[in-house]
Amino acid sequence: MSYGIQVFNNNGNVLLDTLAQSQMQVTEVVTHSYGSNLTRNAGEFILWSTQHGSGTYTYTAFSQASDSNIIYNGGPTSTAVRLIDVAQATVPTRSSSNQYGIETYNANNTVTYSDLFVKSYTILAIYPPGTITDGDTIYTGSTAANQNIYVGSGVPWYYTEPQNGYSVRWGNFRITSNTIVFQNNINITGIGGNAFPNFSTVVVLKIRN
Repeated sequence: MSYGIQVFNNNGNVLLDTLAQSQMQVTEVVTHSYGSNLTRNAGEFILWSTQHGSGTYTYTAFSQASDSNIIYNGGPTSTAVRLIDVAQATVPTRSSSNQYGIETYNANNTVTYSDLFVKSYTILAIYPPGTITDGDTIYTGSTAANQNIYVGSGVPWYYTEPQNGYSVRWGNFRITSNTIVFQNNINITGIGGNAFPNFSTVVVLKIRN
């Protein structure tokens, strides 16, 4: 890159690259309550906060059918962030009282980065498909609310039939006070469980503001 700007975090992940056609930014922070649905808009990657509750473990139970854009939360109430390519998002309008900042544009004069989005983040880990499996620890560190740690796994799925001893966890997480463990398995009472690798990208990030 002869001209432009690249910004990296401490882990070597690129946060801003003017050579790219667009950047990913957080466009909204919402509450995803137990028993409620969250609609994933086109092009969005959803990540959830990971606060540890009572007991030894806290399990997430997010479910999204492959032919649907609706994500159901069958687990603890969580805060969710919407991460999307800026070129696909509605960029906030800079007010007359906010005349300083940074925006980048691609060759089509489309905004690809703007400092006006409400949240910035640091990428802690990115796991491409097939690089982790059920039971792998994907984050070590405090999961307290003030740490603002979020995780997402593409299209999650959770289903259980307690009466038949059958459960499926795709792209969900098991959380303690200081770890996040990836959950991607099928378990049948009396037969055992099968562990599977991640079928979609898993991301861990920290909201900075």
